Amino acid sequence: LARALMLLSAIAWLAPSFDLGTDAGFQHLFGADHPVSRALIFTAAVIAAPLGEEAVFRGVLLPGFARQMPPGWALVLSSAVFALFHVPSHGAGAIFPGLPGLVFGWARLRTGNLTAPVLLHATNNALVVLLQWTQ
Repeated sequence: LARALMLLSAIAWLAPSFDLGTDAGFQHLFGADHPVSRALIFTAAVIAAPLGEEAVFRGVLLPGFARQMPPGWALVLSSAVFALFHVPSHGAGAIFPGLPGLVFGWARLRTGNLTAPVLLHATNNALVVLLQWTQ
């Protein structure tokens, strides 16, 4: 949990121009039509975010919680923390990332490694980005 908080603090410090209370920063990025902007957004959303978030939430938090409580409760708790992590960018809609977080966590528990959750997360994010761009 401490690592996740450090990650959030670093992101807020490194990206002060984003209004962390709304989707404004992300809407501005998704509105960029330049190919380089799109490539950077896609890389961040489909490669960097899944790798980083899965390392923290399913690589550190979930196993840590599972050492302290039954795996089902650890899964629910780590997914809730994952949802809370998305509150700055999703507001009250943060419950929506929490639901895939349950699937990603289940995949981690089932396989014992991070490959499946990273691939599921990357696929989810790719679909979200592509759908956002087609609107």
